[in-house]
Amino acid sequence: MNIIENGLTNTLCPYLAKPLTSIHPTNKEHVFPVALGAPESFSVEASLSENDRLNTLVDAPVTNDPLVKFLCMITEIKTRSGVVESTLEGTTQSGEKFTANVNKNTVTLKHRNPVIKDKVTKKTLGVRGFADGAFLEADRLIQGLAAKNRELPPEGMIIEQHTLNQNMSFTSDLLLLRREAIKTAYLLTVKAFGDHAINSKSGRIFRAAIEANTNKALEETGLFLRNLPADHYKFDPPMSRHQHLFMTSLDDDQLFTQVIFFGGISFAFSTPREDISLENTSFGKLVDASRRCFINNTGE
Repeated sequence: MNIIENGLTNTLCPYLAKPLTSIHPTNKEHVFPVALGAPESFSVEASLSENDRLNTLVDAPVTNDPLVKFLCMITEIKTRSGVVESTLEGTTQSGEKFTANVNKNTVTLKHRNPVIKDKVTKKTLGVRGFADGAFLEADRLIQGLAAKNRELPPEGMIIEQHTLNQNMSFTSDLLLLRREAIKTAYLLTVKAFGDHAINSKSGRIFRAAIEANTNKALEETGLFLRNLPADHYKFDPPMSRHQHLFMTSLDDDQLFTQVIFFGGISFAFSTPREDISLENTSFGKLVDASRRCFINNTGE
């Protein structure tokens, strides 16, 4: 099997399957979001309007997914605003909801509703907070009441001081993460095989799968999802959480594509290849997400 290094340049838009020369404007569509650690150069040319639409539909929500933000945080991926911060959700033993903003250096806990009010009269009674944060909340309440010419209750302010030892969890939209994987896998085939991938039955299946927003709709596209764990390949050294792997290959009877995010979240897909008139060929990239570069090719 041949191994190609740089892939074929597409002259068609991956999303519209029309000549790029007939579309204005166009721009670089990243195979995988730069915000998640992909190199800037890992891209194909596409319609700007379709790029923007799918960024709103897929890329932006995935980038803000709590699990993905947590992985970006521990991977030390930096954004334009600095270090990525992940938000976790929790509930105290007494039932108050709180959030935890977590970055590499700090964990900041904050109640969703720090102000304590009388359940009947709705009058302000005091505040709740975590450790010394309870007193900061009290100062903010006093200043806020003074600005409104309101006074504290005559019996004084209630200050509930909660411990920092709390249970926290986060949610993740795994269907959205799978959608990102499908989009990435398709753009990877375009990066590798150019217009052959776009004009093929495989390309039509991938494009329909990107638009599918339910399991039933995805099944109807004909995209075959394969259960292939991230550790199927025995790398030496093993993949780390700082790495993403992207690989695609034209085999005798299929176009096989696999993407592995953060060293362990694996998605593998099989699509038809009978109308792709290329020799059996493979293409792959291993990315260091924390440095946004290809491994063994850091100049790209």
